[in-house]
Amino acid sequence: MTIPGTQLHIVTFFITSFECVMLLFQMICCLSRPGDKNRKRYLILLVLLIQYNLLTGLMPDKNFALPHEIQIILAYAGGISVSMYFVFYIYKTFELEKLKVYAIQGSLLCIFLPFIVLFIVPYMITGDLYSFRRLIVIAPFIFTIFFVYTLTKSLWIRYRKNADKVDRGEIVGVYFAVLLWATLPVIVYFDGSQVVENSITNAGFLIMSVLFVRSSIIKSKKDDHRMKESELELKKLNMKLKHRFSQVLKMS
Repeated sequence: MTIPGTQLHIVTFFITSFECVMLLFQMICCLSRPGDKNRKRYLILLVLLIQYNLLTGLMPDKNFALPHEIQIILAYAGGISVSMYFVFYIYKTFELEKLKVYAIQGSLLCIFLPFIVLFIVPYMITGDLYSFRRLIVIAPFIFTIFFVYTLTKSLWIRYRKNADKVDRGEIVGVYFAVLLWATLPVIVYFDGSQVVENSITNAGFLIMSVLFVRSSIIKSKKDDHRMKESELELKKLNMKLKHRFSQVLKMS
């Protein structure tokens, strides 16, 4: 079931609508706390997911003025951009230093470069979408295997070193979100439907959203606690100053 006049499935439409509401809310929150880098990174991820849903859901469409080949490239570019940024988001947000090489060099060499060399160039020359659509996901699939392995190792090391301080829920959430993202090359290879592809990809985003909101609530509680402690210390200091001042006045 699609939105009338488009190829956008109703499921993709509702997912995108929800993410647009989230985007508006997070933009308002970002304006109130402009220094929150995690929120800015989350906003970028949200924008990329929305464009990915729209590009893959709406294109190709003969009613659009763009050539069919360009629409295909744009649709695949939407998936490439969100995949590259997702790796970077995991690396920066959860401070997993061992993932730095994957987030920067790995994404460029194993996701972006194959997209240009193995898809855009040969597809524009031959017009063979079926063959090159499958070829493009081989390098990203191998990349995801190594990425998931390194992520597993990093999370396990973090847990062993700080078992009493590490948030187990966060670790489990990150791991499952990444596993869902890692299935994207397989879905594309076997030509999965729009609903399956977008549902699984956005399910990973939903997990990241829960983790982000949860982390924001915990951080707000900690900030509020520190603020109350600071106010209490200021009150105590003020009382001491008043007491000393009164003693000085008595002595004079």
